[in-house]
Amino acid sequence: MTYPDFTISKGEKVALIGNSGAGKSTLIRILTGELTDYDGDIYLDSHNYQEISLKSLQNIFALIPQKAHLFKDTLRTNLTLGRSVDKDVFKEVLTFAHVDKFIDKGLDTTFQDDLSGGQAARIAIARELLGNKPIVIMDEAVSNLDKTTAIDIERKLLQKNELTVIMITHHLYDENRALFDQIIKL
Repeated sequence: MTYPDFTISKGEKVALIGNSGAGKSTLIRILTGELTDYDGDIYLDSHNYQEISLKSLQNIFALIPQKAHLFKDTLRTNLTLGRSVDKDVFKEVLTFAHVDKFIDKGLDTTFQDDLSGGQAARIAIARELLGNKPIVIMDEAVSNLDKTTAIDIERKLLQKNELTVIMITHHLYDENRALFDQIIKL
């Protein structure tokens, strides 16, 4: 698989688009350190990727997958993963990801496979944002959401100056297209 040369600067918003089999998922696996056998050079802040530890990459990248994994535990635990989170930040992120719209049973309700795909996606988005990592990779992360919610969450993420956002998508919403610094076709 051959990728075009590209540079993503801190704070940029980038869409990676391409047909099935174009290598979008493979690129994600490389960036997150899951796949280490590749040709070519990747640098992060002038450091060769091959020299960066997996633990360091896990502290840098927030990966929001298309299919969220939820644990058979409380919604609070699924969101925080046991991390201590400031109460105001927690509330802000729940609103940001539209989780506040469906938690009427409470955060201490145990997850029992009773959430829709869209609700699980919003939990996954909130969970990764609570991790406070500088680079967010969204791998078709809003595909299970209704269009209005998907556009809203994408727009808010793309407007966060402190985040670098890499969005893998088959569908770019026209409403958010102008918010991307780069659209790279693989």
